[in-house]
Amino acid sequence: MALSLSFTRFLAASVIAAVAAATGCATPAEGDGAETGNDEIVAHVLSDKVEVRADSLVFPKDVFPKALRGKIDGFVAAKAAGTQAEPVILVADRQKDAIDETGALKADIGNPYGYIRRALSYRDEGERTVVTTEIASIEEAFQELDENGTIEIGAKPTSAGGLRPQAQKTFKATIPVVNLNNRTIFEKSGLLVRIKTGKIVLDTNVDLGVNVSFFRLKEAHVVVDADVRSELELEAVLGGIDTTFDQTVFQGRWPIGSLGPIPITAGVTASVECNLKGQANASATAGARADIKGIKAGVRYERDKGVDAIGDKGDFIPEIIPPRLNFQPSATAQVRCLLKPTIDVRLWDVAGPNVTPALVARLDVSTPPPTAVLHGGVDVLVGGTLQVFGKELGKVEKSVWSFEKELWRGQL
Repeated sequence: MALSLSFTRFLAASVIAAVAAATGCATPAEGDGAETGNDEIVAHVLSDKVEVRADSLVFPKDVFPKALRGKIDGFVAAKAAGTQAEPVILVADRQKDAIDETGALKADIGNPYGYIRRALSYRDEGERTVVTTEIASIEEAFQELDENGTIEIGAKPTSAGGLRPQAQKTFKATIPVVNLNNRTIFEKSGLLVRIKTGKIVLDTNVDLGVNVSFFRLKEAHVVVDADVRSELELEAVLGGIDTTFDQTVFQGRWPIGSLGPIPITAGVTASVECNLKGQANASATAGARADIKGIKAGVRYERDKGVDAIGDKGDFIPEIIPPRLNFQPSATAQVRCLLKPTIDVRLWDVAGPNVTPALVARLDVSTPPPTAVLHGGVDVLVGGTLQVFGKELGKVEKSVWSFEKELWRGQL
C-alpha cells in the first residue's frame, strides 16, 4: 500500500486501503524496496517492518527509503548550519498482524500501536537503520501540509489520511472480564496478603475529538465513559507490620478503531495498592464490591484555557463482603487496599489520558473492646496528557470524585 505525497517536507503515512485507491497508488510487491516513484513511500514497510522504541524507530536497512535518508540528511545539515531546518514527520498505522485471535494486541511485536514521530537523525548498524526520533503532533502534521503543499487524498487537500481539521468519534471498547482470584500480592516472614476473589467488569466508551483551525490546534479531548463493576476480597495474615506496596496484577490492550489515520488503543492496567499496619498476630478476610455507573472522566485542551481534567462522578452502589476475623485480644490492625483498574487511551504510540475508578476497602480492628469496622468507597482519578494532539500541551493528575462510607461494624 503506497501513499503519494506532494509536499517538500516528508510525511510517511500508513493508511487504509481505500486511501490508496483514492490516490491511485499501486501496492508494490514485497521486497520492492521503499520507493516506487517521486516522493512515494511504501507505507506497509514503514509499519510492518519496524521496531518502535521510546526514542527511535528501527528498520531493516534494505527497506529504509533513499528519499527519506535524503530528507533527514537535509534536516541534520540545516540544524548544523544554524539555518531553517525542514522537519521530517513520520506517521504509520500499527503493523498488520498486531492483533491476536482473542482481539487483544500482541505484547511481543515491534509496532503494536502505530507511531507519529519527528525524525532527528539516523545511523546504520549492520543490517539495521536506527532513526532517532521524538514525539510529533497532529498540529505539526497539519502545519507541514499548510506550509509545504497538500496530500492528495480524494478531493480534500486538507484531509490527512481521512483526518479532517474537525473530527469527533465515539469508540466502544469491549474489554473482557478481568479475573484476579487467588493472587498472592504480598508475602514476607509469614505475613501475607492474597486476593481471595477479585473481578473487574468494564463497559466502556471513548469519546475522542480534535478541532484544527487554520492549521492550529483549537480544541482536543479524550473522555472515557464507563460502567465498572469491581470486587475485591482479601485474605490477610498480619503481625508486627507497617508497610505500603502497589503491585500490578493485570495488563491488557485492545485496538478499538481509528479516527482518520489515527489508530486508537484502549488498555487496562489493574493494580492493588495496600497499606498494612498490625500489632500481634491477626488474620482476616474482608472486602467490598461496587457497581460504578456512568463515570465520565478525561482530559480536554482548549487553546485559550490549556489542559484540564473533566468528569462526572456517576453513581456508586457499594456491597459488603462480610469479614471473617481471628485476632488475639490485644491485636490492632488496619488493612486499607485499593483495586485500581486504570483505563488508558493511546493515539498511535503516544500514551494519552487515563481514568482510574479505584475501589477502596478498609478494615480497622481495635481493642478494647474488640471492634471491627469495614469501609468501602470509590476514588475516581484522571491523569495523562493530550501531547499527541499538540506538543507539550500540559499534564493533569486529579481526583474528580472520592467517596467512602462505613459498610459494616461488629464486635469480635
